Amino acid sequence: MQSELNLKELTIDEFTSPCPVTVDQLTSLGEVLEIFKENGIRHVPVVSDNRAVGVISERDLAPFRNFPDFATRFSAYDIIKFQTPYTVRENSFIEEVAFDMSDKKIGSAVVEDSKGRVTGIITTTDMLNALVEVMRAQ
Repeated sequence: MQSELNLKELTIDEFTSPCPVTVDQLTSLGEVLEIFKENGIRHVPVVSDNRAVGVISERDLAPFRNFPDFATRFSAYDIIKFQTPYTVRENSFIEEVAFDMSDKKIGSAVVEDSKGRVTGIITTTDMLNALVEVMRAQ
């Protein structure tokens, strides 16, 4: 890392959480909840052929918890069927991605390589960590 960090020059790849966990559209919401608990995460990309087709957050699951059988009755598809995931390339500038996420009130961005394959996820928490690092360096 540079001795003097400049937010305008930083790319997101340094702050992106690698994506060892993804789900497909048929994954039950109960399984998604277990994945959140087991991995200590709050967002998970939904993929098809390693391409992002959606993102599920803990907040997305709140309305489904009113159904006693939501864990088996609903799948990831029920959450993402009307959404287009916010995706960014792994070399995107952090300032631009942070602005977009703030402007659109998005909690996470799926990070892709140059071929559109999911490589990670960056969340608002990751953005705050980047800001703290920049502020400490100054």
